[in-house]
Amino acid sequence: MNMNKRWMMLIILILGAMIASGCAVSKETMMAYNEGKDAFQKATLANAKKCAPIQYATAEAYLAFADHEITHFWREIEHLDTSIKTVKEKSLEAIKICEKPPTPPTPPTPIPPTPPTPTPPVPPKPIPPAPFAPIPPTPTPAPTALPKPMTPPVFDTIYFDPNKTNINPTAARTLDRNGVILTENPQIRVEIGGHTDSTGSDKVNQKISEKRALSAKKYLQDKFNIPDNRMIIKGYGSKKPIADNRSKEGRAKNRRVEFKVVL
Repeated sequence: MNMNKRWMMLIILILGAMIASGCAVSKETMMAYNEGKDAFQKATLANAKKCAPIQYATAEAYLAFADHEITHFWREIEHLDTSIKTVKEKSLEAIKICEKPPTPPTPPTPIPPTPPTPTPPVPPKPIPPAPFAPIPPTPTPAPTALPKPMTPPVFDTIYFDPNKTNINPTAARTLDRNGVILTENPQIRVEIGGHTDSTGSDKVNQKISEKRALSAKKYLQDKFNIPDNRMIIKGYGSKKPIADNRSKEGRAKNRRVEFKVVL
């Protein structure tokens, strides 16, 4: 009897030593187990068994395996940790899938209505001919009023000092008025005719009259940008006086440049 008691005591001591050596489940493993089990319960409440059946079934199987390990095979700590980790991962995946909004169903394609059978048109009744009526005379159109002819604008004449061809200030002011008329009436062309008094020879007077006309044209081109083809210059020398050359006042009127509208 004493021998049996000694063997029983020895077995108890060996078992106690094995438990004390660390074969029990650690605190960290139990915390992870509880977290995984909690995640599985949330997946169950989220109806994961229906909306994520594969993930839910995997988590459920590994949870059962973890429960079995803790209850019976707690020595396999490595397998227990893997099972707990899988339970948590698959439960969270199932919850995430179930949180997505459901895909709306595709509306059915409408069937076009059957077109009605066309009814054959009823032929119109013949209209009897109208009794003969005399054709009224065609009214004579009223005569179209002809457009009034355009009144050509009036240009001012510019005057020069004796034997001079340059544009003085008085002549410049007059040319400015003529330049405005040309700008506002782009459809007209003008002849710029230069004249002199009877002083000097005909040859010299001819050149002076041409230079006076050219000076007026160049002034209008430079200041008003009048095209060249709208202005024709001519020199008449002393052949067309408008006043008596025997007086000083008459000669002053003959030293001039005149503008004439050309059609």
